[in-house]
Amino acid sequence: MDRVGLSCDGDGHLVVKSPSVASGYWPASDPRLGDGRYTAADLVRIDADGSVWIRGRAGDQINVAGRKVGPERVEQALMAHGAVRDCLAFGVPDASGRGEAVAIVYSLRSEISERELKEFLVARLAPWEVPRRWWRRDSLETDVRGKRSRSAWRERLLGP
Repeated sequence: MDRVGLSCDGDGHLVVKSPSVASGYWPASDPRLGDGRYTAADLVRIDADGSVWIRGRAGDQINVAGRKVGPERVEQALMAHGAVRDCLAFGVPDASGRGEAVAIVYSLRSEISERELKEFLVARLAPWEVPRRWWRRDSLETDVRGKRSRSAWRERLLGP
């Protein structure tokens, strides 16, 4: 695109620079937008050839005692088990007050215990990445746009 520059800030967020970027939000301003620059919540990697790889969203990151956990990593690990049909990972308040704990809602193709699924993940993830809260559902419904919102599932399971 002409006169559009993409970069990655120090935290891994996508930065778009262009004279076409809006001057701000209305009615309230936002430091992520202005002066021809927009900093997205998308976490990216930009290769030397200009390829942009979206790694997730900063708002989806789970803060476990200061360690950042990407929910996609937890989901991919659990989906590698043949008994799992679908899953969605997200952060929930940690009872110890040390940030968040990893939680997961999942559905199965075939019967397996939660304990067996945890053991499967222990062999594939760091200890702080293994979900502490588990909810089994028959299916994981989507919103009207066909997407699954982590925040909507968190609210549905924990309440507002």
